[in-house]
Amino acid sequence: MDKLHEYITKEKESKTLLVMSHCVLGFPSLVENMRCIDALVESKVDVIELQMPFSDPIADGLELTEACHHALRQSVKISDLFSLLSEASTKHRETAFVVMTYFNPIYKFGLEKAARLLSDCGARSIIIPDLPIHLAGPFNKILAKYNLQVMPMMTAHDNEERRQRILKSNNTMIYCVARAGVTGRKTHWNRDVSSYLGRIRGTKDTLTGVGFGVTGLDDIRWLKGKTDVAIICSEFIRQYRQQGLEHAATFMSSITQLAHN
Repeated sequence: MDKLHEYITKEKESKTLLVMSHCVLGFPSLVENMRCIDALVESKVDVIELQMPFSDPIADGLELTEACHHALRQSVKISDLFSLLSEASTKHRETAFVVMTYFNPIYKFGLEKAARLLSDCGARSIIIPDLPIHLAGPFNKILAKYNLQVMPMMTAHDNEERRQRILKSNNTMIYCVARAGVTGRKTHWNRDVSSYLGRIRGTKDTLTGVGFGVTGLDDIRWLKGKTDVAIICSEFIRQYRQQGLEHAATFMSSITQLAHN
């Protein structure tokens, strides 16, 4: 088990469903990032994903893509990511922090150096959407020295070979993509989604998180008992942009209150 798996397992002893949310480095500023993290922690969010902005994201919808483009205009660097991660994880030791980045920035930075800093700065896992599972082995070997692993992403459309490859090699949470498409759009839950999640979660010691289209309390009600972590990222960014941090934090408090109990 990696650091995130250990954290989720422990927290699940007292909570029905954990909640994961999101900050984009540099959106709207590095100073505001810390305020958002403080607000998410105050709202009882369990896992916070810190995203390195990227110019051409392959899975992000409108909210996250616009946040990334804004952040890139602030000229944020990967060193800023590690600084924010270290500050946040030191200040909020009861919260799990996960890094999300595309592969090129950390490849350019250096895989060994990135793995060491991820561990030293307090990350419990890393999401790399454009790193296929069959190519993740070399980086996972480096990460394993620090009790970390790339979080695999799985969809209902994966073939059996890929699904089994992920399940056999996995020591962290599996990020289950709820539907085809990009983040932010509403997901309509049905028996097919329930069956897909059940097949994955039924494997011994497998922990799952569900994202893409988790936007409100009805989604949390549906996800209870079907997954371990509800991933609600774009909606927090949308609420923040439209109505401000206080409103977005209140919204997230309502999510965690329902999820945890």
